Amino acid sequence: MEGMLRFSRRVFFVVLSVAVLLLAGCADSTPTGTFTADKVSGKTFAYSSAGSTGTLAFNADGTWSTTIGTSTFSGTWNITNGKLVCVTTAGGDHTITYTLLTTTSNSMNASFDEVNPADPNNPVAGTAAFTATFTTGQVSGKTFTHASTGARGTLAFNADGTWSTTIDTATFGGTWSIINGQLVCVTTSGGNHTLTYTALLSDDTTAIHTSVVEVNPADPANPTTYTATLALNQLLTSSRSSLEPIFFVHISDTHLDTKTATNTGLSTDGVDLTQSGKALMNALITEVVPVINPLAIVHTGDMTEKGYIEETWQTYSNLLKSSILTSYPNYVDIVGNHDVKVQNPLLDYEAGLQNFLLYSQTASRYGYTTLESSVGTVRLIRTNTAASTSANPQTRNMENIIGNFPASQQQALLNHPDRNQPVALNVVLGHSPVAESYIPYVPGTNIGQYMFQITDGNGRMKQLIDEFKAPIYLSGHVHAHGLEWLGNKSLVVRADTFGAHGKQATFYLVAYDFEAMSPAVKLVNIDATKPNTVEWPIVFITTPANSALGNTASYSGGNPNAQPFTTGQTIMLKTMVFSPETVTSVEYSIDDGLTSSPLAAVRNSYGRVWAAGIPLAGLSAGSHSVTVTATRSNGTTGKDSISIVIN
Repeated sequence: MEGMLRFSRRVFFVVLSVAVLLLAGCADSTPTGTFTADKVSGKTFAYSSAGSTGTLAFNADGTWSTTIGTSTFSGTWNITNGKLVCVTTAGGDHTITYTLLTTTSNSMNASFDEVNPADPNNPVAGTAAFTATFTTGQVSGKTFTHASTGARGTLAFNADGTWSTTIDTATFGGTWSIINGQLVCVTTSGGNHTLTYTALLSDDTTAIHTSVVEVNPADPANPTTYTATLALNQLLTSSRSSLEPIFFVHISDTHLDTKTATNTGLSTDGVDLTQSGKALMNALITEVVPVINPLAIVHTGDMTEKGYIEETWQTYSNLLKSSILTSYPNYVDIVGNHDVKVQNPLLDYEAGLQNFLLYSQTASRYGYTTLESSVGTVRLIRTNTAASTSANPQTRNMENIIGNFPASQQQALLNHPDRNQPVALNVVLGHSPVAESYIPYVPGTNIGQYMFQITDGNGRMKQLIDEFKAPIYLSGHVHAHGLEWLGNKSLVVRADTFGAHGKQATFYLVAYDFEAMSPAVKLVNIDATKPNTVEWPIVFITTPANSALGNTASYSGGNPNAQPFTTGQTIMLKTMVFSPETVTSVEYSIDDGLTSSPLAAVRNSYGRVWAAGIPLAGLSAGSHSVTVTATRSNGTTGKDSISIVIN
């Protein structure tokens, strides 16, 4: 039930069109309470007013969006003097102020005044009810920790409408559905009881609080009632198949900013950095990650545009704290050159690093982060490639832009007290990319050519990667996505900026599959200006190794881990499929052929891993494409393609 927790943070709030508001009656009730951010931020509500109903997503970044009938609205929200103030920025520029009147265990009743800027002297008044509710997207494909009256366990809700759980030593299974905003679970294994969960109001931002009515068909007149808390599983390993690869969501360079008297908050290209990165981060964290459920989200630096503005760091920290990340701890961030900028020339490097250490999720300058996966321990080696300590702040800034990874840091990581602990996989993280071909720095030349390498320490970083036998190096900095092989060993992944180009961006899915013994990479588009920020389903082939992966000028041979096959072989094809809705079919084709063959869902993978054997008989020598297409219940499709070579 922990997956439910993540999603119950999306709040559905009441934003009514003028037509609906005009139908609402005037409110004469006296306020008995106040709104607080925790009452609504990231929570889910159904609303009703004057016969109209709908839902509203009340996001942790101070934005909201809703659909009422066929009309859609969105805007910003805040709490002012205990009142909830919603301003519509899409669908009108009205300001709606809600005053809390009364509350029950699972609902709030409010009066409102709506001001139309075209007629500010004649506000529209009315009342509305907000009821805590469950939605299918909150639970489908998710896993929760369930705690009630001393009993504790995990419960997995599968996308096909089935669930399974272990509570203490007892196991149960059955079917689930959402009926009138309540979560209804029927046990078909371990008894035929019906459990109906009702979401309750709560200021808790880390769990869904519920009341439960359990009916035993042998004694239907005497149901059992109790309360239960649904919290996000801390490691999320219970829903992982052993055939599932280790994979991450990789982002970089959000460049969050704050408007001040001396700072516009705009990029040199005119992008509003106070909004774009926040919108993308909120969409990723609250909508995408709960469906994808990676081992970790990795942010490779430049969280902020100007690291010396503390308000920006507070925005970043609050965004993480008020999102699912309060219960999803596997979020790792590292230092970027913008994060350590100083405004006062008298301040040294340590002063520039202070805000990162205070507000980042991984509040240390470099080190190890270990994560437990279905195949063993994964170690993330966090580096700081903006480590210049030059006394001159201008020189320091320049050296951090072109990359600085000192020998002292390399030795500290190599001699870490946990260095010899056994791990299944090492992955190195750095803000600046590592280059296979190094360009010696010439002062006074265009710095752009040096940003694809660590100008002071490129060789040291390559040595670090080799020492740890890390097949993947995650980076950012250059604001352009790309891949590069370091010799025939490690893949450098460069994530694009996640905000500096606006509210449309990309992120990487980066995997290591032990079946293929190779990295796998998928670039995903995300658009925070749309209600559906990504195109579902997402298909991600991880086996066999993609022979064309990273086929760049620096390594024209493609993936060094991709071994050629022969026509007599049958090879394993394995793909991950992510969707908030049921996936009805997954098929593959060779060379875009007219015929396709099905893949089967891997048992106990919760519909995430699909596999098939591909016979290669009849294929000619040379390169061939393999394409997997997944179809959802609503008819939408997603694809991924790789290349294989046959001798």
